[in-house]
Amino acid sequence: MDSNSKPTILELVGDSSDYQCPDGLVLVKDSIDPSFYEKSERKIPKVVHMTSKTRCMTKLFAENIDKWRFQGHSLFLHDDDAVNRLLKLQWTEFPQLQTILKCMLPGASIADLW
Repeated sequence: MDSNSKPTILELVGDSSDYQCPDGLVLVKDSIDPSFYEKSERKIPKVVHMTSKTRCMTKLFAENIDKWRFQGHSLFLHDDDAVNRLLKLQWTEFPQLQTILKCMLPGASIADLW
C-alpha cells in the first residue's frame, strides 16, 4: 500500500475467523449486507460501526449488539486492534494525530477519538 492509499474497511476490521474466545464468551462477527459491495448514490452508507475492546462478549451483550443488525445494513465491530490499525495510519487531514495519541490512555478516550 502506498502512502496515499488507505486500507478498506474489511482490512481495517480484520478477519474474525482466527478469534478464540474464552469459555463463557461468544464471538461477535461483522455482518455484511450484499448492498455494501454495490455502487450507491447514497451520501450516507447503510453501515453501523461499533467499537469494543474485543469481539468476545457475554451472550447477553452479543444479543444486544444483534439488535443493531438492521435489514439492508452492514455492521462492523472494531476491536482494539482494528481501532489501532486505523489510528496508526498517517492522515494528512489530521497532522497532529500521532502526537495526540501519545498523550492518551488506552480505552474509551481512544475510542472517542476513533
